[in-house]
Amino acid sequence: MKARLLMAFVCLLTLTATLALANTAQNKVNLLLKGWVTRGGETLASDRVEGKPGETITWSLTAVNDTDSAVKNFVATLPVDKKTEYVAGSASAQASLEFSLDGGMTWAARPMIRQRGPDGQDHLVEAPVSLYTNLRFTYSTLPTGQTTANYQVRIK
Repeated sequence: MKARLLMAFVCLLTLTATLALANTAQNKVNLLLKGWVTRGGETLASDRVEGKPGETITWSLTAVNDTDSAVKNFVATLPVDKKTEYVAGSASAQASLEFSLDGGMTWAARPMIRQRGPDGQDHLVEAPVSLYTNLRFTYSTLPTGQTTANYQVRIK
């Protein structure tokens, strides 16, 4: 079941990121998403292994810009599957990173939520990563060639 979940997630990620490309120059940016789990010192492709609760999946999204020039304002939007949780601080890319708590309706680099404090008052506090539903990499300029973004999720 979990292996099928991961494959469905890969397809969903690929589809979601591809839809973000609709406005790029002649749609010449191709995406490749790879995921893997490291278990016992061995790296296992996510499409060939059944993930276990507590394991971390590393996702690598490669954008290949085959145009003759850089693409402006390139955005890749990726969901965080409900059976996983984003690993705080794991994203790396030459892009700005934002997160959503509401399925991609609103975005922030540090999403905030209201939480009642010991004083009985509501305060804005940084949302826990367990509430993240999506992440978004925004490149002001996507250069020609390959560009890679990485992040991790933990299986619940």
